[in-house]
Amino acid sequence: MLTTYLSVFLLQTYMRIKCNRQSRLSARSRNRKKRPDETVCPVCNDRVVGSPEELTAHVEVCLKRKSEEDEPVDVEGDEQCEEYTWAGQTRIRATTLLQGGLGGSGFQTYSSKRHIEEDIDLDVDGDDSKQYGEPQFSEADIIPCSSEEPGEDKERAALRGAILGSSASSSTTNPENSGSPADSDSPDENSDPLPPKSDDNFSGSAVEVIAALKLKIRDQEKVMKKDKSKCLICMEPYTNPLTSIQCWHVHCEDCWLKTLGAKKLCPQCNMITAATDLRRIYL
Repeated sequence: MLTTYLSVFLLQTYMRIKCNRQSRLSARSRNRKKRPDETVCPVCNDRVVGSPEELTAHVEVCLKRKSEEDEPVDVEGDEQCEEYTWAGQTRIRATTLLQGGLGGSGFQTYSSKRHIEEDIDLDVDGDDSKQYGEPQFSEADIIPCSSEEPGEDKERAALRGAILGSSASSSTTNPENSGSPADSDSPDENSDPLPPKSDDNFSGSAVEVIAALKLKIRDQEKVMKKDKSKCLICMEPYTNPLTSIQCWHVHCEDCWLKTLGAKKLCPQCNMITAATDLRRIYL
């Protein structure tokens, strides 16, 4: 780019010096007295003394020299300089003198002619199973939130039933009929408890080793509780952490499912999130 500017500057300087020289020569020729056998060359404005044949030869030499000097110099290659008129003067646009224009100088340019619209296949369905695996949750796993207005609860239940492909009544469950697994698995109160194991089978050194290991485990649990990260929704340590493949924010499983039951948005960044976007992670 610097070489281009330098060549243009030298060309302009040369043309200016040439015009000044011709002006001075013309002024001298006018002031000088003309001899009877002296003729002024119409090309170079020099006085030529001689026969008409010599004058013709001189004019031909001047014309040939001028044609060589006035040969157009293509500084920018095949590109032509762009001219524009401003305030009644014709000027050359400086950006056209650059090699490759503004784009070749490192500037970022945009042209609608260069950038032609191309048809790009868009994944409208958003099937990320190939990249992130099969969905681990569905709309049936979402925990619906309760509202103070019964009409709003009915609308949400109807919408949930339409999404799940079943009626709204089938989605509701009766908590009274459902028994807790803790009650079924609880041992009979009348059954006799198992007799405690005695430490007679262990030697004294083994008991000391086990006690030391238990103490070490308690210390490690205290350290883990201090360093354990917390969920930003419930402000408790993570319980079954899940992340969204849309925004990659991590929350507890219940926090995610309850939030999606109220709105299909991430509770942290409000990005649109569905139940199929949730994936289990292990911290």
